[in-house]
Amino acid sequence: MKTVIYEPATFLRKKYFDDTTIIFFDEYGWWLYENGNRQCIPFDKFGNIYSEHPKTTNPDLIRMLREWGPIWSRWTTKGDQYELMFREALIQIHMISTALKSLKVSTFIFGTGVSHHIDDMILQIACSSIEVKQIFLYSIGLGEYRLLPLEQLDGIDSRRPLGVNVSEFNHQSDISKLLTVKQSNEKHVNPFTNKRSINFASSVVWLFRRKTVYFLRYFLLNLLHRKTNSKNSFEKFPDYALSTHFEQMYQQRSALKYFSSRMKKITRPDKHSFEKYRIVIAAHYQPEATSFPEGGELSNHVDIVMELRRLGYKGPLLYKEHPAINMYTANIVEATRVGMSRSKRYYEQLEQLGCEFVDSSFNLSINPIENDWYIPLTITGTIALERSLAGFYTIVTGHPWFKGLPGMLQLSEIESLSEINQEWFQQDPNIAKKAYNFLDKMLSGKTIINVIGTGTGIPLTDNDKMNSFAKEYDAMLTAIKSL
Repeated sequence: MKTVIYEPATFLRKKYFDDTTIIFFDEYGWWLYENGNRQCIPFDKFGNIYSEHPKTTNPDLIRMLREWGPIWSRWTTKGDQYELMFREALIQIHMISTALKSLKVSTFIFGTGVSHHIDDMILQIACSSIEVKQIFLYSIGLGEYRLLPLEQLDGIDSRRPLGVNVSEFNHQSDISKLLTVKQSNEKHVNPFTNKRSINFASSVVWLFRRKTVYFLRYFLLNLLHRKTNSKNSFEKFPDYALSTHFEQMYQQRSALKYFSSRMKKITRPDKHSFEKYRIVIAAHYQPEATSFPEGGELSNHVDIVMELRRLGYKGPLLYKEHPAINMYTANIVEATRVGMSRSKRYYEQLEQLGCEFVDSSFNLSINPIENDWYIPLTITGTIALERSLAGFYTIVTGHPWFKGLPGMLQLSEIESLSEINQEWFQQDPNIAKKAYNFLDKMLSGKTIINVIGTGTGIPLTDNDKMNSFAKEYDAMLTAIKSL
C-alpha cells in the first residue's frame, strides 16, 4: 500500500523523490515515480470516476458537503451558487477517491493541522468515503509549536493522536511552563495585531492596495504571456469579491460598536450572590479552525447557548469576547472575515438568550479565590488545558487535540444543567496530576519539529532543525507503514 503527501515542501519532494511507496499530490495532480522520474497525471485525467462503485452514496456526500457550511462561507462568495458548487465538489471527490483506490493508497498525509479550506475538505471527504487513513500534523503551540501527528478515518470527532514515538523531544518543561505563564497572569500578545489591523479605515486602505497590486501583477503576467493557464481544479470555487470584504468589515465595525456599548464590568460577587452567574463563555476568534471544524456540531456560540438552555440552565450567562475579534486585517490572511461570524444582530441574539457581556478586564483566572464562583465554557480553547493543569474543570463543546484530558467536561456528555455540580467549582489536585501525566504521555517523544511553519506561517531554515525534521518525519512514515 502507498502513502500520499499533499503539497509537500521542496525538501520533502527531494527526500522522497525516488521512493516508489510515496505519491505526491498538489493542485496539478498525482506525481508518480516511474522510470526514474516523477510524472504528473493531471487532477481530472485519472480514469473514469465510476470505474468502481463507491460505498458512500451521492446523497450522503452532498449531506457531508452541506455540513461544511462555515468553510464554504469563509472561502467562497455567491451563496446562490452553492448547490452548483456542491456538485462540482462531488465530482472532484469521486475523481480523488477513484485515484486513491486505483493507486492502492492506504494513508493520506495533509499539509495542515486540520481541514479548514475547501481543498482540504474535499480531500478529507474523499478519503473518508473509501476509508483511507488521514494524517494531520497539528501545531500544539508548545516547544516552538511542534507538530503532533493526528490520525482520523472519518470526521473531526474520530481523530486521535497517532501515538507512536517519532522523536526524543521531552515536553515536560513545556507543560509546566504553560501553567506557570497562566499563573503569572501574563497577557498573551497576538503577533498579527498592530495599529493598522484594528483600525477600520487603515485596514480598508491597506486591503485595497494589496488587492490592486495582485490584480495588476496578474494582468501584466497574462499580457506578457508569462502565465500559463492554471490547472488548479480547486480554483473553480470563487473567492470573495473586494466589495464583499468591505461589506464584512463594515458589519464587523458596527458589531464591535454595539458590543462595546453593552459591556459590563463584573467582579467577583458576594457569596450570597454566587448562584446568579455560574457559566462564563470564553468566546473564540472566528472564523477559525479551532471553532470549525474542530467545534463539530457546536461551533457557533448561539447554538451553544441554546444547547445550555435545552439542558436546563436558567441563569444568566457571562460572555467574554476574544480580543482578536477587533482585527479587520492580518498579514497572512489579509481580511480576517470576522464579519461573517459577528454582527450587531448576533450580539442581540445572545442577549435575547440571556447573555451579559463582560469587558476585556474580566480575567479568567486560575486563582482558587478568584474563580470559585464560575466555570468557563470554551469550544476548544487552551483555557481548558491551563485549568486542568491547575486542577479545575472546564466545559468544552468541541473536539480539541487534547480531547479526553482530565478536568475537561464534554458538553455532549452532560445530561442536565438544571442544577450544576458544586464540585465543578472546586480545585482538585488529582485533576492537576492526571492532566500533567495525560499530556506528558500524549506528547513527549511523539511530536515533530515544525520547520514547515504549520499554524505559524513561519518556516524554519536552520540546518540542524531541518535535519531533525527529516529524521522525525521519516520515523513517522515508518510507523504509519507498520500500523
